Amino acid sequence: AIFDSVDTLKACLTVFRPMIETMQVLEENMREAASRGFINATDCADYLGADRSAMMRELGRMKEEGLVAVQGREIRLYGQQGQEDGKRG
Repeated sequence: AIFDSVDTLKACLTVFRPMIETMQVLEENMREAASRGFINATDCADYLGADRSAMMRELGRMKEEGLVAVQGREIRLYGQQGQEDGKRG
């Protein structure tokens, strides 16, 4: 089982490296989507190409740090200091 995991990891890294190197982050699109308020957690995972369970674990950590608010399947993004528009909501 461990050797299968290593083989899978190697295959993933072979694919992910060129993808990351050529990936274009559309920062303005991300900011616009975030400025509209809530974003659906499933849509966010799909948009980022992330595993939903891993993303939810990370969101839990971010919530503890005051960077996001998670209400059901909705996510509210805060600024770098855990604030949105200068206020904590």
